Amino acid sequence: MTNPFKVSPCFGTINFASATESLHTPILADAPPSVPSIGCDVFIAIDAPSFFAEVPGEAYIALFFDHSRQHLRELPSNAFQVHFPKTLSPLQFTDLATRAEQMLRYGFMHQGIVSLDVTDLRNVFSDCKNKRLALHIIDYDDLDDFPLARIEGLQFQSLFALLLADTDLRLDHYSAMVDALEGILRPDGLGWFGANFGDDFYAGGTPSLFLLGEVA
Repeated sequence: MTNPFKVSPCFGTINFASATESLHTPILADAPPSVPSIGCDVFIAIDAPSFFAEVPGEAYIALFFDHSRQHLRELPSNAFQVHFPKTLSPLQFTDLATRAEQMLRYGFMHQGIVSLDVTDLRNVFSDCKNKRLALHIIDYDDLDDFPLARIEGLQFQSLFALLLADTDLRLDHYSAMVDALEGILRPDGLGWFGANFGDDFYAGGTPSLFLLGEVA
């Protein structure tokens, strides 16, 4: 599949828990979109029924955020099943999955220290055979102090990491993050580490680290 992206990708989400569907796409002043031609490049399904495995034909990658860790989905080659490592109530799961979708979408649709491309997200997991990924969201107490204790014990074969923060984010913070994350990635593993910042970063919340990876 060729890389189709010339601008920020479009995100399509179906949240079965809240019975909502959304499409987020950049609108450029010099090239307003034609509604009939809009498709989604990244597709996310939250709490989909066990029988649901449909992926839009135009999607470059699809992520299924599942509450249950017991059910294994039969998915196409560009789709992955995502679980949270902690036991969550249905409401906790919905809130965390929605936040994860917002973080990922913001990271790709806003300017960052390191440019993001959907091909990076898909390529990191190109060798993931079981198609199951773990998702961690780690909040910072202080941007000058990487929350190393919160990632101790984690080990990934492949890892996509994204740090979101406000305009206080500096390159030395990004470097500290990369050094720490390389320590939880297997020597033969594949990783991609990005960072994004802004006054309105994804919800104006706490600086946070998004970790999506294949557990080693």
